[in-house]
Amino acid sequence: MGWKFELVAGPFGCTSEGPAWDGRHLYFTLIQQSRIMRYDPKRDECIEWRADTKKTNGTMFGADGRLYACCAGGRSIVRFDSDGNMSVIVDRFEGKRLNTPNDLAIDR
Repeated sequence: MGWKFELVAGPFGCTSEGPAWDGRHLYFTLIQQSRIMRYDPKRDECIEWRADTKKTNGTMFGADGRLYACCAGGRSIVRFDSDGNMSVIVDRFEGKRLNTPNDLAIDR
């Protein structure tokens, strides 16, 4: 397979995870720094998209175009709204608090 990898952003001083693609930008998390970054391949530019994310990871875009994520620090599944707010979708299952959600799959 002739895979070729190149560094497009960073280093950030911590592990990056949770990649999600919206058709134009690549979003990824810096869990320990509680940040979500957005990489724009056309501009070759990486910016901080959200801060204070309570150690989010496991990101994925829903059919509604919004970014959903596992919020390990908040023990919840969250949605990032267009106005910048982070809304909790669920933080309990059968009456018990979630532990530390990590990965996410969205079913229509």
